[in-house]
Amino acid sequence: MLPHLSLRRLALPLAALVASGCGALDEFSKTIVDETVIPESQMQGVFLPEFTGGGFTGINLSSAQEFQNAGVSPSDVDAIWIESITMDLATGANNPAFDQLDNFITSVEFFVEAPGQPRVVVAKKDMMPETASTQLEITPGDMLPGVNLKPYATAESMRFGASMTLRENRGLSATLTTTIVLKVDINLLGV
Repeated sequence: MLPHLSLRRLALPLAALVASGCGALDEFSKTIVDETVIPESQMQGVFLPEFTGGGFTGINLSSAQEFQNAGVSPSDVDAIWIESITMDLATGANNPAFDQLDNFITSVEFFVEAPGQPRVVVAKKDMMPETASTQLEITPGDMLPGVNLKPYATAESMRFGASMTLRENRGLSATLTTTIVLKVDINLLGV
């Protein structure tokens, strides 16, 4: 299971935004990073990675104290969008021919789920490049720029997950680092 992303990490940029007095600025970005290891003995097929590093379980807006510390209540959050999801692969082989996503992964889908909300694919990549890094395509939602994560973040719990189709690899394990950039839209005027 993925660890919990605390809004304490979001409160500092939010506090700086509120303190700046910029009424027109009503959004900020937050970057979360996590990683998983693709084992060297992986056979071809579907792989559901367990991220281990630091923050894909969710965003808990029900913990209002952290927003109150910044002078903002959870109800001031209009929307949370995914700006980008980037995947970086490293084998430790120090050989660019091995550090290629297409050597390990055929395709990937990132999803979000929460109690009372449908499981929704938020980003995907159907063909991996012959490079160590790629950006996933964000899945359009009812309104661009994609799926509004606020209903997931206000649920009892929230989880990002991934489903990858792997190739049978060449006897090397690989570390896959995933970076998600979120855009948090705040209604500072309370309207």
